[in-house]
Amino acid sequence: SLFQSFVILEPTVLFSDGDMELARAIAHIWPKTIHLLCRFHIAQNITRSLAGVLKKDLNSFLQEFWAVGAIEDVNSYRLEFSKMQSKWPLAESYLNVLKVKEEKWAFSFTHSVFVAGISSTQRQEQVNCQIKANLISNSNLAKLVDGFDSVEKSTEARRSSASLMTKMSTLSIDP
Repeated sequence: SLFQSFVILEPTVLFSDGDMELARAIAHIWPKTIHLLCRFHIAQNITRSLAGVLKKDLNSFLQEFWAVGAIEDVNSYRLEFSKMQSKWPLAESYLNVLKVKEEKWAFSFTHSVFVAGISSTQRQEQVNCQIKANLISNSNLAKLVDGFDSVEKSTEARRSSASLMTKMSTLSIDP
């Protein structure tokens, strides 16, 4: 069956938005898969959770948060994260939530996992946004299929263009 085929193709690494049900499913179906958290979704969640609390200081908080999250050494990361928790008491409860999950997003824990530079599901989120933009709440099945076709054609055109540009940039003018 399709489900069994899908289960056989266990990914080495998988990024998600942190949904707990999805995390449990990943652990159950693909126990060897390294499950990391999407930094795009972490940023969205920080903004949603803390914008009203931090107000004009949100951007400063985000800059500091990502700087601390990018620290490679675990001990240095833990020290700086602790300083952040003290410096930002209005964000402390949310920082505590992220601390529990730090091994899934903080660079000091994830840098040993090969992810080819990927740290988020943002590319897929862009596709989702395009699909939603092509759909109307009163869409029929034909419009739904057309919407998916439109996104697929657009994505393929961008992929082809990127491939062509990559091939062109590797051509050498040296004899």
